[in-house]
Amino acid sequence: MIIHLYGTDSYRIKEKTDDIISEFIKRYPNSFPNKYSFSDKNSLDLLKTFVESQSLFNESRIAVFDSGEEAPKEVAPILKSILVNKARVLILISQKKMVSPFTFLYRDPVVSQTFKPLSGAELLAFVSKTAKQRGVALTPSAQRDIAESYLGDSWGIATELDKIALGGKFSKKNILGDFFPLVQTVAGGQDSLNRVRALTLLLADDDPAKIFNITAVLVRAPFKPRMADYDVAIKSGKLEYAETLLDFVLS
Repeated sequence: MIIHLYGTDSYRIKEKTDDIISEFIKRYPNSFPNKYSFSDKNSLDLLKTFVESQSLFNESRIAVFDSGEEAPKEVAPILKSILVNKARVLILISQKKMVSPFTFLYRDPVVSQTFKPLSGAELLAFVSKTAKQRGVALTPSAQRDIAESYLGDSWGIATELDKIALGGKFSKKNILGDFFPLVQTVAGGQDSLNRVRALTLLLADDDPAKIFNITAVLVRAPFKPRMADYDVAIKSGKLEYAETLLDFVLS
C-alpha cells in the first residue's frame, strides 16, 4: 500500500504522517517505522530492502520516504510492486506533484493527498485547532491576527502557539518584522531594482516556496492568472520557486 502526501505545507504533511504511523502502531504494536529520504544515494537499496525483507516478529511494516521528487526512475516499478501489498505501507512525501514515470501515484489504489498552504476560513480553522491541541484559548480577533501574520505558514503558526502555551505573549508587530514589508515589495512594488533587492533579502533567510505562496496571495488581481500559471509550471517540474520569483520581479 502506498500513501502519497505532497505539497509545500510540510507541517500538515508531518501531522498527517504522524497520525498514519500512530494508527499503524496501534494495530501492529511490534512495528517500528523506518524513515528514509530519496536524497540519500543509497535510497534505492533501502527501498528494495523494505519491500523484500521479512520480519521474524511482524510481517506488516511501515516506512516513510521523503524527497520523492528526487527518486530515480528505477523506483517506479518497485513502488508498483507493493500497490496492493497490505503487509507493506509506504508513505511517500514530495514537495510537488511527481511526473512520469510516477503518474500512477495519482490513481487508485494509491491514496494521495495534497497539502497546499491554507488561506481564509481553512487557515482560521487550522489556527483554532492547533491552539486547542496546545490548550491555548484565543479570541476570534487573536486567531485572525495570527492567521494574517503568518499567511499560510503553518510551522510559524504552530511555533507561535507553542510559545504562547509556555507563557509567551503574541505580538503581531514582532512577528511581521521585516519579512512582510519585503514580500509586499516583491508582490506589488513598481521599481524592479527594489523588488530584486527585496527578493534577495528574503531568499537569504526564508524558504522560496513560502515566499512564492505569500506573494501569490498579495499580488493585485491582474497578476493572479500569471501566478496560477507559475504554480502549474512549478508543480509540473518545469520551474523552481526561486527562479519563478526572479522572473516575476524582473518582468
